[in-house]
Amino acid sequence: MIFLLTGVTGLVGSHTAIVLLAGGHRVAALGRGRGGVTPEQRIREILRSWPGWRERNFPVSSLSVVEGDVSRPDCGLGAAELDLLRGNIDGIVHCAASVSFGGQNPGQELAVNVAGVRQVAELAGALACRRIVHVSTAYLEQGMRGDGFRSAYEQSKMAGERVLAEIAPRYDLEVAVVRPSIVTGDSVFGFSPTYNGIYPFLRCAAQFGARRHRVRPSHWLPENLYRAGRVNLVPADHVAAVIRGVAEEAAGSAVYQVVAPVSWRVRDLVEVVAGHYGVAADATGGPDAQELLTESEKRSFASLMEMYAPYFTVDLPVDGSATAALMKRRGIPPVTNDPGWIRALLTWGSQRNWREA
Repeated sequence: MIFLLTGVTGLVGSHTAIVLLAGGHRVAALGRGRGGVTPEQRIREILRSWPGWRERNFPVSSLSVVEGDVSRPDCGLGAAELDLLRGNIDGIVHCAASVSFGGQNPGQELAVNVAGVRQVAELAGALACRRIVHVSTAYLEQGMRGDGFRSAYEQSKMAGERVLAEIAPRYDLEVAVVRPSIVTGDSVFGFSPTYNGIYPFLRCAAQFGARRHRVRPSHWLPENLYRAGRVNLVPADHVAAVIRGVAEEAAGSAVYQVVAPVSWRVRDLVEVVAGHYGVAADATGGPDAQELLTESEKRSFASLMEMYAPYFTVDLPVDGSATAALMKRRGIPPVTNDPGWIRALLTWGSQRNWREA
């Protein structure tokens, strides 16, 4: 099968490209250049940085790169590209999104999550493609209940889903929505080209736990978060495996919630981070991290905690039956909270000084 894939330079998109190629499919990756680097150079460099790339030895012809931008009409494709792709795409997998939580203008930055969906849906119609797999977020349950949103990001993803539902009947589109919880790098290598989502928290934990003060977690985390907080994490390789299954089966329009059966206890998560950097298991005594911070660092820390607190107090009561059935059919194992997965994330990030690709 041939898939047009957006967001290949991001966390979910890069892993999705890898699993689709591993499945013997052809991928037309939509991308933009950056800093004088062409889209093709940028995308291939990111995918080749995945440690398993050489062993896979993917055929060069399986991956093609087309320059485009999901915020523009026809996703920025020219007439020649449209003619080449028209009638030849089995499905569009839309992973591109802004995950901004605290930028200078989050409303503007997140607008692509709505406009981009609209342009992708219109492109599907122009290409005579009848299948879209759209990546959203599992954290819509609160908004869907009418209880408001935790962030502008959630609101933008809900609006994007509604736009897709509005346009789909016009082109007789079959739409499958994949809603993962908080996505991390893969569970084996820790590979990630970006550091959004849980990563600011992990960097903070690494800083407090070892690199700067070697302070034990209970001395820098708010007590209620340390004692009772929980966070649902899923590795990108698991999310990509589900996306591949959804794309291959083309089993009609449906929603697939991709969440871990058991959320991480925040206490356990930060203890893994501390242990990774050689800090002993938590105990009483020791310095108060807040006393060691500058005023600027205190403000940054408070902002970080404000951002994460709403996501560390929810167990995601979502219906995962469609995903469970798909995983059973395809032999995809459930997510387990293995400390080795978190250590892999830390190793990957720290080796690269948390620099994005």
